[in-house]
Amino acid sequence: MSKPTDLAPRICAVLVLTLAPLFTIASPQSAGSTDASFRFEVATIKPASPDARGNTVNNRPGGFEVRNGSVRSLVQYGYSIHPAQVIGGPDWINSDRFDITAKLEQQESETDPNRVSTRDKRGRSAVRALLVERFQLRLRQESRELPVYSLIVDKGGHKLTPSATGAGRVFTSSSNAIRTMNSEGVSSKGIAENFSFLDRPVLDETGLSGLFDFKLTWSDSLDADATAPSIFTAVREQLGLKLEAKKGQVGIYVIEKVEKPSGN
Repeated sequence: MSKPTDLAPRICAVLVLTLAPLFTIASPQSAGSTDASFRFEVATIKPASPDARGNTVNNRPGGFEVRNGSVRSLVQYGYSIHPAQVIGGPDWINSDRFDITAKLEQQESETDPNRVSTRDKRGRSAVRALLVERFQLRLRQESRELPVYSLIVDKGGHKLTPSATGAGRVFTSSSNAIRTMNSEGVSSKGIAENFSFLDRPVLDETGLSGLFDFKLTWSDSLDADATAPSIFTAVREQLGLKLEAKKGQVGIYVIEKVEKPSGN
């Protein structure tokens, strides 16, 4: 299997406990819908500094922040989709960057055992509403055949541990091209979606049910003497799963209309 040579840009999520470039994924909503279950009580949108590097989403209790985010990355985050699933729109949705400071209407309950996952779903819902209300975003959804990776169970069976918490959390760290992903209470679909940094969408075809805990360590380096395996080898050796390259039907979100943000 060939390795990706051009990792697509992605928006990063920061949970309150740690800085995490990956995040728990909520199910995509129908295109063009605000899914207005949750909105921001107040949201300030400003142009990002021209010197800013990287982009993050900080979805924490009591506050929500985006730093140096493009409209395209906000669509990816709000609808929980791979960069290849967003097409169309003017050039500025990639080049123009924004800082967003916001507050959700409803606060999370400290007694909710799945409050991190609940917070994630609320934040994504509010971002979808913000895109419609402040950027006048209108999407059309289609199904197209695209290059994908199929996530399947390897021949020896999976090595995932049934979750003790069901927390729905994914934290990652990176040092010297070595990445570590720690997951608690994530479904097989969630595992597939958290590989959004790959060059193709990943489809969950494992047939597994339930929630799992696992730790995954891999290297972004293509050097033969790298101190950790590639993501493809790591998935097989550490999770008992396999990423197979093929073509598959994927939901596509076509940007039909978008405008620069309205005033604060």
